[in-house]
Amino acid sequence: MDRLLPLTHRIRSSLAAPQFKGLDHFRTIRPRVRSWLGIFQGPAGRLFGSDAVRRRLARAHSLAGDQAAVDTLDERMMRRCIELSRVAGKAGELPFAAVICKDGEVVAEIANQVSRDGDVTRHAEIVAVSQAQRALGTTNLQGCTLYSTIEPCPMCSFPIRETRISRVVFAISSPMMGGASRWDVLGDTHISKRMPEAFGPPPEVLTGVLSKEAASVWRRWNPIIWGVIRLRGVFGPS
Repeated sequence: MDRLLPLTHRIRSSLAAPQFKGLDHFRTIRPRVRSWLGIFQGPAGRLFGSDAVRRRLARAHSLAGDQAAVDTLDERMMRRCIELSRVAGKAGELPFAAVICKDGEVVAEIANQVSRDGDVTRHAEIVAVSQAQRALGTTNLQGCTLYSTIEPCPMCSFPIRETRISRVVFAISSPMMGGASRWDVLGDTHISKRMPEAFGPPPEVLTGVLSKEAASVWRRWNPIIWGVIRLRGVFGPS
């Protein structure tokens, strides 16, 4: 173990070294690299370089890569949502929008259609769920992720549970009307245990993705309405 002490000093000295600037600098640090390798091939190598440790490190690296891919996909889909909400606002709708994807591919995407159809049930999430069922030819949307600029309300949350959507990602929470933060339809385990034939298990819920960008659309659409909504606590912080 006493051979590990020089390693700490070597790492510290390397952090203080200039940034890598080419082959000449590599030739300068090459003896230091060889020294490090010598340590990890000795007793320290037996301590930290076992197959089990290598497997755990590889697994951690793989998980980190998988999570980074998910994060990138979530942001990409949410940006589509935000752009749809911007278009909705210009068309005379409230700036709500939803996207459903599966295996990284968009299955359905839509903005609110309440004003267009004169129908208060035409929320973006409900219309998107309906489109996704038709597109996939099934009422089982397991493996799908629903993205919404605003937290789905209870009316939208029940179809999400009935179609067994696996993940729900939204930008801005709604403490007053939310189907997760206020009424917990999305997280309720009782209905799926009592009626598993009708309701799927609670989906994974991720909130706050690109919330500032989503809020900016509302603020630019109508600053007065946005101010009143925030003052009344309809939407959460962004």
